Amino acid sequence: MRWSYEAQFCFLPTWWWAKKTNKIKEEFGIILRQTSRSIAAFLAVFFFLAGGSLLGQPNKPKVEVLNSAQIYYPSVVKKSSKYKKPAILTTATVFASIPEWKKIKKKKLKKSDAEYHLLLEKANEKFNKALSKVQGASSYDIMAEVGAIKCTNCTPTDVTSELIANLPS
Repeated sequence: MRWSYEAQFCFLPTWWWAKKTNKIKEEFGIILRQTSRSIAAFLAVFFFLAGGSLLGQPNKPKVEVLNSAQIYYPSVVKKSSKYKKPAILTTATVFASIPEWKKIKKKKLKKSDAEYHLLLEKANEKFNKALSKVQGASSYDIMAEVGAIKCTNCTPTDVTSELIANLPS
């Protein structure tokens, strides 16, 4: 059986349309899948960077150690540690209240003098006792000099006056 020109003409558009429709559906599906993947990736990154704060979770306190030499408690600072109750202090003010340190300053002793080292050892001992007393009473998990730590979403407590009050006589 031979097709006439009119029959082929009438048949061709439906065949062409079916082929184009399938191709459009296929391309639209690919675009839709790519778009949904992009949206999912964007939302995942957004919620990761937001840290859950958009979901009603409070921001967690974060303490960053800027100078580990000025950390007085704990004695060993680990990078992976997460501190929740930080305290800061001004060592110069605390030492100005220690009688042995006052004696060093009054006599203008130098590091080369033997008496300097004996008095400094006693002053450090008093400072460390006061430090451990304050830390034990208030359960601070990190105690540092002012400027040695940076707190995000928390406020460190200044314990300078508490240390002075707890200095042994």
